[in-house]
Amino acid sequence: MSLPAIREVGEVIRRIRKRKGLRLEDLADENISPATISNIERGVHHVNQEKTRYLLRKLAIGMDKLPDLILGEKKELKDLQFRFMVIESLCEAGKIKEALDRLEQLGLEDSHPFAGILYYLRGKCLARKGDWKKAERNFYKGMQLSHLNQHLTMSNLETACFSDLAVCCYHQNDLEKALQFTDSGIDAFVSNGERQYLWHLMHRNKGIYLERMGRIAEGLKLVQDLWEELPRTTDIDTHLGFYWLRSELLRRGGMYDEAIRFAEEGISLARISRKADSLFSLWSVLGECYMDLKEWEQAEECFEVTMKYEEHLSDKMKLCNTYTKIGLLRMKQGKMTEAFHAIDTSIQYGETYQDYPRLTYASILMGHYHREQRRRHEAVRYYQQALELARKHQYRTLEHRALFHLAQCWNGEDEREFQKYMREIYRIQELMRKKGDFFDEVE
Repeated sequence: MSLPAIREVGEVIRRIRKRKGLRLEDLADENISPATISNIERGVHHVNQEKTRYLLRKLAIGMDKLPDLILGEKKELKDLQFRFMVIESLCEAGKIKEALDRLEQLGLEDSHPFAGILYYLRGKCLARKGDWKKAERNFYKGMQLSHLNQHLTMSNLETACFSDLAVCCYHQNDLEKALQFTDSGIDAFVSNGERQYLWHLMHRNKGIYLERMGRIAEGLKLVQDLWEELPRTTDIDTHLGFYWLRSELLRRGGMYDEAIRFAEEGISLARISRKADSLFSLWSVLGECYMDLKEWEQAEECFEVTMKYEEHLSDKMKLCNTYTKIGLLRMKQGKMTEAFHAIDTSIQYGETYQDYPRLTYASILMGHYHREQRRRHEAVRYYQQALELARKHQYRTLEHRALFHLAQCWNGEDEREFQKYMREIYRIQELMRKKGDFFDEVE
C-alpha cells in the first residue's frame, strides 16, 4: 500500500470509528493495541498492513467500499481546506470575531488530521487582537499537532507557527526569544513544501529583530546574502520590507549613499504596487539619511511626504519612531513649538503601542527639548522616565544615555546627585564592556 493510500485509509477508519462513537480503547483487543490503532489512523507508514486489514474487518469496512469512502474523505478534507482559506481571509480583513466563530463551528477534535491548522488560525486571530499569550498557546498546540499528523508534514505548519510565535514575542519586546523562534522556524522549513513565502518572510523578520537589537553587521550580512533571491519572492510586502531593512541598516552603519540608493529603489517599487505602509517606511528612512547628513531641507521634504501616508497606515506602531525624528528635525531647525508637539505625539504612540525602545528614545529627546528651554526639572523628569524604561527592558545603551544626561543636568547644581549618576555610568559601562555589547539598541 502506498504512503498516500495508507493515510487515506487511516482517515476513513478514524471517521467511521468516530461516527460509531467508539474510543480507541473500545476497538483494542489482544490482537491490536490503542497505540497501533492511533498510528493507523494517523497514517504512520511502518504499521503492519495486516493490522490495518484486521481493523477494517472489526469496523465492518469491506475492501470493495474503500475507494468510495476514500473519495468521500478527500472531498470532506478539500471542503475543509476551502473553509480554512475563507477564515484566514476574514482574519486578514480584521473580521476577527466572525473568523473565531467559524473556527468554533467546525467542531474539530484534536485527532482530526487538520486540527493543527485550526489552532494555527485561532492563534493568528488572537494575535490580531493583541492577545499574545492566548495566541502563543494556540501556536504551540498547532506545532504539537503538526508533529503528530503526517498529513501536515509538507504544509510547513510548524514553520508558520514558529514564525508567528516570534512575532508575538517581538510585540512583547522579547527580541531574544523572537530571534530564537525565527531560527527554529527557518530550521524546520520544508523547501519543497507549502507556504513557500515563509522562507523570505522569516529572514526579513530576523533582520528586523537584529536591527532592533543593534546587531547591525549581522543584519546587513543576512540581507546581502539573500538579496539575489528577492526577485523570486511572491510577497511584495516582504520584498519591499527588505529594501527598507537594507537602507536602515546601511544608514545605521554610516553608509549613507548606499542607504539613500536602496531607499529610492524601494520607493519606486512601492509606488508601482501602491503600498502605503512601505512608502511610509521608505520615505521615513530616506528622511533620516538626510538628517544624519545634516541636509535639513531634503529631510523636511522627505518627512512631509512620509506623513501624507499616515492615514493609510495599517501599522500605526511605525508612527512613534517617525514623530520622534520629526521632533528632532524641528529642534535642529529651531522650531521648538513644532518640536514639542511632534515629540509629545511620539510618546503617546509609544505608550499606546507599547513600543518601549522608541518610547525610551522619545523620552530622552523630550528631556533634551526641556533642557534647551532651560527647564531643568522637567528635563530630569523625562530623563528619569527614560532611565526607568531602559532598566526595565534592559536597553543598556539607552540606560547609559539617560544616566549621562541626568549627570549633565546635576553638574554644577547638586554634587551628590552628579556623583551618584557618574557612579552609575561607570557601572553600566563596565557591564556593557564585559558583555561586549556596547551598541545602540535604537536610533
